[in-house]
Amino acid sequence: MPRSPSSRKALTLEVLKQIVQGLAETFGPNCEVVLHDLSRPESSVVAIAGNVTGRKVGAPLTDLVLRAIQSGNTDENLINYRTYTKDGKPLKSSTIFIRDLRGKPVACLCINYDLSDFMLSKKLLEDFCAPGREEPSNQRESMETFAEDVTEILTKAIVQALEQIGKPVSRMDRDDKFRTVELLEGKGIFLIKGAVERVAAALGIS
Repeated sequence: MPRSPSSRKALTLEVLKQIVQGLAETFGPNCEVVLHDLSRPESSVVAIAGNVTGRKVGAPLTDLVLRAIQSGNTDENLINYRTYTKDGKPLKSSTIFIRDLRGKPVACLCINYDLSDFMLSKKLLEDFCAPGREEPSNQRESMETFAEDVTEILTKAIVQALEQIGKPVSRMDRDDKFRTVELLEGKGIFLIKGAVERVAAALGIS
C-alpha cells in the first residue's frame, strides 16, 4: 500500500535524525547539526546534536531559512556561508533542503561550525609569520640566501647589483662601476675572502 505524503515525511525525518548525531560527532565539539521540520516554523527543530548556538529541540526556524522559503529560493542549498551566534562567535554554516517526491522542501539539515579556534590560530600564525617592524624598504634586501657555498652568495649579489644599475657591464662607465662596488660593499660582500677579485673580474676592472 503506497505511503501517504505525511507518512513519507515522517519516515524521512526519522532517517535524518539518525544522521544528525553521527555528523556532529564526526566533526567534533565545534560542530552543531540541526534538523528542521519546515511544516512548523515556530518550533521546527526536531533533532539537534552539538551545542554551538545554544538551541534545543522545539526552537524555531532561523530568519534566513524563513526568507528563503518565503521568496521560494529553496531550489539550491545554502553552502558554506558565514554567520554569527548571539555572543559573536563566527560560524561556517550550510543549510541543505530536503524535498519530497514533488520537489517541495519539507525539512532542512543545517550544519554550523564554530570557527573561533581557527580564527585564533590564524591570528597567532599571522603574528608569528609577520616580518619585524624594521622591514627593509627594498623587499629584495629582506630575502635571505641559504647558500651551500660562497660562490652562490657572490654570484647572486653581483647579479642583483647589476640589475639595480640597469646596464650591461659592456655599457657601464666608470661611475656605474663605482656605484656597483658601493652597492656590493653595502651588502657586506667584501667581507668574504676572494670577493674583491671576483667582483673585479665581473666588472672588467683591475
